[in-house]
Parts: sequence; C-alpha cells; structure tokens
Amino acid sequence: MEEERLGANKEYKKERHKYFHIGMTAFFVIAAAMILFFCIFRIDAILGFAKKIVKILMPFVYGLVIAYLLNPVFSRLHKWIFILLLKLFPKHEKRCENISKVLSSLLSVVLLILVIYALLALIIPELYGSLLNFANNLSTNLNGAEKWLRNILDEYPEAEETILSYYDTASDMATSWVSEKLLPSAGTMFSAVTTGLGSMMTFLYNMLVGIIVAVYLLNGKDVLLAQCRKLIASIFRADYADAILKEFTYANQMFSGFVYGKVIDSLLIGLIYFIVGTILNIPYVSMISVIVGVTNMIPFFGPYIGAVPSAVILLLTNPMSCLKFVIAIVIIQQFDGNFLGPKILGNTTGLSSYWVLFSIILFGGLFGFVGMIIGVPLFAVIYHIVKSRAEYVLSKKGLPTETDAYKKKPEEKKRETKFFESIKRKETTEDEQDK
Repeated sequence: MEEERLGANKEYKKERHKYFHIGMTAFFVIAAAMILFFCIFRIDAILGFAKKIVKILMPFVYGLVIAYLLNPVFSRLHKWIFILLLKLFPKHEKRCENISKVLSSLLSVVLLILVIYALLALIIPELYGSLLNFANNLSTNLNGAEKWLRNILDEYPEAEETILSYYDTASDMATSWVSEKLLPSAGTMFSAVTTGLGSMMTFLYNMLVGIIVAVYLLNGKDVLLAQCRKLIASIFRADYADAILKEFTYANQMFSGFVYGKVIDSLLIGLIYFIVGTILNIPYVSMISVIVGVTNMIPFFGPYIGAVPSAVILLLTNPMSCLKFVIAIVIIQQFDGNFLGPKILGNTTGLSSYWVLFSIILFGGLFGFVGMIIGVPLFAVIYHIVKSRAEYVLSKKGLPTETDAYKKKPEEKKRETKFFESIKRKETTEDEQDK
C-alpha cells in the first residue's frame, strides 16, 4: 500500500513538472512575441537608443581600431625592448616584461601621432594649394584646351562644331561647379580643420580618448584575450568553442593581412605616381597622388575611382598632361596588379573575382567608403565559415567536399539522373577500387 502511494506521488510530481515546463514554454513564447511586436512598432526609438550608445562608446571603437592597427608595431617593439632590458637586468624578467609593454605601447602611439602629423603637414597645404590653383586657373585652362581642340579639328568643321558645343556645355558646368560648390566646400572644410568647430572637437576628443584606450588595450591584450577564450569555453561545448576560436584566428589573419598589405601597397602606389608625375611635369601632382593612393585602398574599383576624376581635372587643365597621366597610371596599375600587389598581398582572401565584386558592391552600399575597404576581408570570413560548415555537413552525409565533384558531366546532362545519388555511388566505387 505504501509503495502504491509513493508511486502515485511520484507520478503526480512528474505530471506537475511536465505541465510546469509547458507553462513556462508558453510564457516565454508569449513574452518573446510581445518583445518582437514592441521592437517592430518601436523600431525608431530602439535605433535612436542604439545610436546614442554607439556615440557614447565611439572613443572605445577608435581605441580598438588604433590598437588593432598598431599591434604589429607594438609586438616588434615589445620583443626588441624586452630582449634589451633582459640583457641589462637578467634577474628581473617579470619587471622587464611589464616595462617593455608600457614603453612599447607609448612608443607605438608616439609613432602614430608623428606619422599623422607629418602626413597632414605635407599633404594638406599642398592639397589646398592645388585646389585653389586649379580653381583660379580654370578659365585660362579651358580656353587653352578649346584652342587645342580647334587646332586638331580644324580640317573637320562639322565634327568641330558638334564637339565644341558639347565642350562648351561641359566647361560651363565645370566652372559653375568649381565656383559654387568646390571652393565653398574646400573653404569650409579647411576652416573647420584649422579653427576647430564642434564636429572637429568631437573627433579630437574621440581620438584622444581612443589613444588612451589603445594604450590600455595594447598593454592588457593578453589578459583580455584570455578572458574572451574563458568566456567562450564557459558558454559552448569544447568542440564548438575550439571551432569558434579557429574562426576568430582566421578572421584576424584575414583582416590583418589584407588591411596592412593594402595600406603599404596604396602608400607605394601614391609615392610612385608622385615621382613619375614630377618627372613628367604633370600638374597638381600632390593632389592627384593623394587621390590615387587613397582610392587604391578599394579593391577592383579603386584605380578607376581615382583615375577618372584625376583625368577629367587634367583634361580641363591641359589635354597633353591628361594623356601623360592616362599612360602613366595604366602602366603603374599594371605594375601594381601583376607584380607589386601579389608580392605584398598574395592570395590573402581566396575569393574569386565575382565574389570580390559582390562584396565591394554590397558592403560599399551598406557602409560607404569604409565598407568598400573592409568588405572583401569581411566577406572572405563569412565565405570561409559557410564553406567550412557545408564541407562538415557533406562529410557527415558521406558526400565529397570538392566542388569539382558537383559539376555535371556531358553524358549526365543528356539524360535524367539522380545527381546526388550518382555522386555518392561514384565515391563508393572509387573507394572500393582503392581498397
């Protein structure tokens, strides 16, 4: 009798536990539906709150970016300084480690500030001078270009009339754009840089706090990385945690290799054009070198984005200079695409030309200029994750992971076949033959 009572009690508790779980599941489903409903109809308020949080944390974003870019310099300096201090104080290894970290982070930041100052001191005055010179001499240059066109088309009166009519329209549009938009915009931009308006002060504040954050991040990166690994290991299963850490390592290698390589490549291309343009006596060489170097950071479209406006500026100034520029930039870009770029970057992304183009258009549309720069390595990481997951699932199903195995043979295209079964059958036959 006692056993029956205990059994009934156990069944009752089991039943109650079951209904409790059903009730909690229903509660969480309803709560999730209400939260989703609230998010949909209050999306503006949520986005506004998110933007406010991002604005508050922007100095930390600056700090993360600065620390990430300075990490290779910091690592090299830390290694050299630590070896030097260890030779001087062999009995104080821990102190040498800490001191070398502090000195390396400070020297890295000082080096960054000096590079930025040198670039601004060299480029901004030249750039501003080139803009003013171009604007002031535009009418004279347009008249000279018109005379050059008339001399060439003198024997073809009909073509001369048509082409010069289009040229007059284009020159009027260029003159009005320079006088009404370019010069006022340039004046506003440079006055903002020199006088320090509100947005400039915000930028400087973010940069200053970001540099301080970067120093802390560089000094404590080992502890922070260990904490991240610890958190991932506590949340996920061991094999999942290991896979996540491998993907993060791959993403770091992808971004660092691509971004650092592109920066070096673009600096060299800008410098090479500056030297070539100076030798060929091409006007506005400083301004165009900056345009060519900066736009070269964008894969695929970068050379065209930089070359087309530069060629238009030179065409309005001096058609012969434009011709020199086009020939020079074609040769430089061929040198970059076939020799310099592959030497510096190699095949860092592993993406085909189609996916490179797709990633630039997609992330450029989402995030603008920054998206066009980081779009290729970001998409390469996504592509690698999808590819790894697909190959893992295929291997579990006993199907081949090579893409070539899924290409239809000519005889398979002519007749209806169960494609995936034929692949599996083919793999099984090959395995039996190997045995």
